[in-house]
Amino acid sequence: MIAVSEPVDHELAEMLAGIVSDGIIAPGYAPGTVAALGRKKGGRFLVFEIDPTFRPPESESRTVFGVTLEQDRDRVPISADLLQVADGHMLSECAVTDAVLGMIIARYTQSNSVVYVRDGMSIGIGAGQQSRIDCTMLAGSKARTWWARRQWVMLSGVTLVSDGYLPFRDNVDAAAEHGVELIVEPGGSLRSDAVAEACREHRITLARTGVRLFHH
Repeated sequence: MIAVSEPVDHELAEMLAGIVSDGIIAPGYAPGTVAALGRKKGGRFLVFEIDPTFRPPESESRTVFGVTLEQDRDRVPISADLLQVADGHMLSECAVTDAVLGMIIARYTQSNSVVYVRDGMSIGIGAGQQSRIDCTMLAGSKARTWWARRQWVMLSGVTLVSDGYLPFRDNVDAAAEHGVELIVEPGGSLRSDAVAEACREHRITLARTGVRLFHH
């Protein structure tokens, strides 16, 4: 499924015609685009329009084997104000954009999650793993595969965003192997000093937000 935050125009509809997918949801469609999209998959392509004024409820619940778990919806605003550089260089405008995008993606991705972002695009997501290092390695592998299909030079300039704190330095070591130059995490681990030291060794800038973005 494809989800977009702006109305679908003719240029986007034409691009989507060549993308393998089962449906799309958007806040609106330019005249003629619904008919064009509806012809995909022999008329079985799903086209949904979402109400742009919709606001989710204040609490969320999940029922598993008869047990209902309820939690408050994550309402902390995600913005550049959350980014506090703990070690390394000041963040460029592009780095801030990538970091904010990564945080938004992490908020709506099943925990544990690690997001790799480059130039305003998510290039690798590792989610739902039992250990954070598995998320880091999985997202890194996806990012490297994505990059290899487009470039022959080494991957670089990547931002890593973690929905929870990095518990060990192995996450930093793995990130360095996949071209990460900025790590964004909540902080608060008992080994935060070791994580920061690993970032210094690899010349990776470390920014902490103080906000966990777990989605269960």
